[in-house]
Amino acid sequence: MQTAATAGSNKSVWIDQLPEKARVLIDTHFSGIKISYAKMDKELFDTSYEVVFTNGTKIEFDRKGSWTDIESRNGIPEKIIPAEIMKFIHEHHPNLKVIKVEYDRSGYEVTLINSIEMKFDRRLRMRGYLNNLTQKVGLSLSLLRSSI
Repeated sequence: MQTAATAGSNKSVWIDQLPEKARVLIDTHFSGIKISYAKMDKELFDTSYEVVFTNGTKIEFDRKGSWTDIESRNGIPEKIIPAEIMKFIHEHHPNLKVIKVEYDRSGYEVTLINSIEMKFDRRLRMRGYLNNLTQKVGLSLSLLRSSI
């Protein structure tokens, strides 16, 4: 698959110029969606890639091709997200899609379709909700479910 476009001051790239790991993820989980553009951001000590699809889904990759940020208003394929995180979401927030997931050295941040945001550490343990509103909503939902 060949796709390129211009994107600001970043360098446009063909899909086959992405790291292999990034191409495999795209082919495995997003093969039916057209790519709008792909770009490479080369900084002094690091390189990253961004791929944007025509449906608005956006994936950012590090220099090795590991995803660091995925956003999709249609929901992110569950197989991309670690199973332990998905288990927590299914148990505490059933039937809600993940629309954003970020990964860095400290762990994962996950946003659900209803705007609840959660933080998981590197060992995939839930560390909390990211703001008071979502924490109150999440706790209220948990308490409501446990009383039914």
